[in-house]
Amino acid sequence: MKNFFKKVIIVALVATNATLVFGQEMFLDSILSKIKSDSKFESYENAQIVLDSLKNSASYTKQSLILKIDLAQVELFRIQNKNEEAIKILLNGLQKSEIENYFGYASDYSFELGRYFSRAKNEPKTIEYYRKSLKFAIKDNDSLRLSYSYLANGSIHLKDYQKYNQGYLKMDSVQMYKSRDSALFYHLRTLKFFPKLERNRTYFGVANRNLMILYYYNNEFERAKKYGEPTLIYFRKKRDTINLSSTLNVMGAVSLGLLDYEQSEAYYKQSLEFVKNKRDLESNGARESVYQNLSHIYSLQKNFEKAYEYRRRAHFLTDSIYNQSDNTEVSEFEVKFNLSETEKIAEQEKSRRQRTELWLYIISIISVLVLLLLFTVFRSRRLKREKQLLVLEQETLVKERALEKIQNEAQIKILNATIDGKETERRHIAEILHNSVSALLSSAGLHLQAAKMTLKEQAPEEIAKTQDIVSEAGEKIRDLSHTLISSVLLKFGLAFAMDDLCEKYSNSKITFKAESNNIKRFESEFEIKMHSIIEELINNILKHSNASYANILLKQYDGKLEVRIFDNGTGFDVAQMKKKKKVGLGLTQIEARIKMMNGVFDIKSSEETGTRIYINVPVPVKKA
Repeated sequence: MKNFFKKVIIVALVATNATLVFGQEMFLDSILSKIKSDSKFESYENAQIVLDSLKNSASYTKQSLILKIDLAQVELFRIQNKNEEAIKILLNGLQKSEIENYFGYASDYSFELGRYFSRAKNEPKTIEYYRKSLKFAIKDNDSLRLSYSYLANGSIHLKDYQKYNQGYLKMDSVQMYKSRDSALFYHLRTLKFFPKLERNRTYFGVANRNLMILYYYNNEFERAKKYGEPTLIYFRKKRDTINLSSTLNVMGAVSLGLLDYEQSEAYYKQSLEFVKNKRDLESNGARESVYQNLSHIYSLQKNFEKAYEYRRRAHFLTDSIYNQSDNTEVSEFEVKFNLSETEKIAEQEKSRRQRTELWLYIISIISVLVLLLLFTVFRSRRLKREKQLLVLEQETLVKERALEKIQNEAQIKILNATIDGKETERRHIAEILHNSVSALLSSAGLHLQAAKMTLKEQAPEEIAKTQDIVSEAGEKIRDLSHTLISSVLLKFGLAFAMDDLCEKYSNSKITFKAESNNIKRFESEFEIKMHSIIEELINNILKHSNASYANILLKQYDGKLEVRIFDNGTGFDVAQMKKKKKVGLGLTQIEARIKMMNGVFDIKSSEETGTRIYINVPVPVKKA
């Protein structure tokens, strides 16, 4: 009867307080603490009543509180070995917390699933869920969750390193060092993030104990020993018998590593005292390990009778632990849950997709109708406006092209007039130098020669020097005249002038060769223009082509003069070259000059074939 009234009071308390919005979290924490207390003293019925009341209260309508309450239910199921029910809640809760982005709870649920699979000795699944726990803890950025997750992941690597040293796991040196270093990294991160609160002492102690195990297997016994006593203090304060037994067991192994057999045996026996009367899975595992270690130390002390006895007890516990393992049950249930959840999610997704498609179809039809209406309203206006713009653009384009044509023609005429003026001036200067100045200098030279012969030996030395100066000046005048207008061109015509140009510009690096076919004399003005164009192209070959050979071909037919120039140089980008301003005529000026002569100018160039230039101009009829 007393218990009945106690249950009623608990239910009433929960129903009253859980409906209050303010302080809901604090109230829930106090209730969950009560559940843990009841679970600890095996008052499972009371704990379950409280949980059921919470689930029926207003607290169970808020998703974050639901997740917290369900975690308490998992803890109760775990103590009662109701693994299937617990895992179902955990898998479902993990799914919900991921969807709602409750990263803290996602970390908690992943952590608990990792613990279940760890107890079931399913290492791949343990690693999977502990890694998930750390991933969500990092997103949540909660120091306590981070420390739990680092500790869990560090424990996995420590277990591998432990199995390697015990000979149960084969791995190469790289894998072994990776497991060791990873274990050290995660445990040190655990100690860094752990909040220094009394309620966290147990996990803090586990981290220290694990570091002691790590240094033990790394043969750093003195370093491992330093972690022993502080770790025991943590667990004694919490009265945690399992961890006390485990820590003493490790301390015994460390003492054995330091060859202190007596202290080692004492630690092992102290360890055994804490678990000798317990029969749960963890206690059996602790006792099995202590029995194995006692057997080993007695064997080293040559006490084979005791060594055999403890080895027998250890083997008996190994079989018992194997029979208690729920590996298959846990793994199979997870597969069933995942399949069931997958089917449920697929069905929900299908229904949602069908509703979405229906709404999209309706919205699409409405949108199309609206668009058609808008298209009909604005179509005529748009077409009318486009037509007006098109007419305006065409008129503007015609005017621009006409203006551009006029500008181009004017520029070409100005350019050619300028070049023609320069050539006329150069020809005039050359004629003056050749016909007048050169003739006067020749005459002066003859007079000096006559005076020298008349005076014979009495001729002063100055006459000879003057004669030399006059002779040198005559040569320079002739060279200057030839530079301004080729004398070969004026005397013998374009064909011979080309041979003269090839000879003039050929050197050790490049050879020019001229070929002519049926070339006669043309009007002097035409020959000068063609000569200057070809000479400018030869200069371009010398400056830019890096060629070793060039050929100039002249051909006259049907009242036209055809010029072809080939070289084996590196070639160039014709379009870019035309844009650049060059000294002298340049390609653009040459093209303009030939255009004014009603001719054709074409140039092709590439790195493989060099440069090919083609000129075709009508030959002007000679004036009578």
